[in-house]
Amino acid sequence: MTLSTHAVVGAAVAAALPNHPILGGLFAFGSHFLLDALPHWDYKILSASANPEVPSKLVFDRLFLLDLVRIGGDALLGLVVAGVFFGHFSAIFPIRLENWFWLIGAACAMLPDFLQFVYSKYPKGPIAQLQAFHRWIHTSYRLEGKTVIGIASQVALVIIVLLVSAR
Repeated sequence: MTLSTHAVVGAAVAAALPNHPILGGLFAFGSHFLLDALPHWDYKILSASANPEVPSKLVFDRLFLLDLVRIGGDALLGLVVAGVFFGHFSAIFPIRLENWFWLIGAACAMLPDFLQFVYSKYPKGPIAQLQAFHRWIHTSYRLEGKTVIGIASQVALVIIVLLVSAR
């Protein structure tokens, strides 16, 4: 799944538990693995430095920078969509903590992919066990070469989550 899909679903999970932000964050983290178990499309990681499947030293070349822009843009898109739908901001009290619980959910839902990258650089300890679980639960059926269907299915999933959350 793309980071934007994970972010929106994670924000929805956390927003459903406004009185329990820690539980919301944990469930959002767990939602990542449930989504990765579904057949889905992922964009290609172009540089070995950014690819969590390829242990390598960081090389700040053109492909790595392109990956950072693509990955960062994907995450930012998810945060913007989640913020629009779940960020209940007030002009009078804009700094209230509960206005930001959705962000905890979005961040926690994206965290496992970041931890995969960390694992590729430091494959030791508990992060190695988490990576083994991540690989185990991740679907082997990919929608590679089916970009339109892959993106459309994730957009549909996000729309369904937003509609269910609006109730």
